Amino acid sequence: MRLVYTTHLRLRLKLRLIPFNLPRIVVLQADEFFLDRKTVTYIAVKRFADSKEYMVSFVQRENELLLITIHPLRFRQKANRIVSKRWQRVKRKI
Repeated sequence: MRLVYTTHLRLRLKLRLIPFNLPRIVVLQADEFFLDRKTVTYIAVKRFADSKEYMVSFVQRENELLLITIHPLRFRQKANRIVSKRWQRVKRKI
């Protein structure tokens, strides 16, 4: 499966000073996957050793994953989106 970074994602990486390979790590080694019902995109979430959680939004196209954006999750942000039913947990293998 080929991973494609959008120009928006590349900009976010520069602005947030996030390492270039982090979106790839988050998607391929995600702890959880969700479907964002508002944007109709998949969300991969990974917690790192420093207790920071990152999310990557993506869509699947034929033989590639188009990675849209990345950002660290704030305290309770993931829980709030699950409770509000915006994010629906899905089982996904990449």
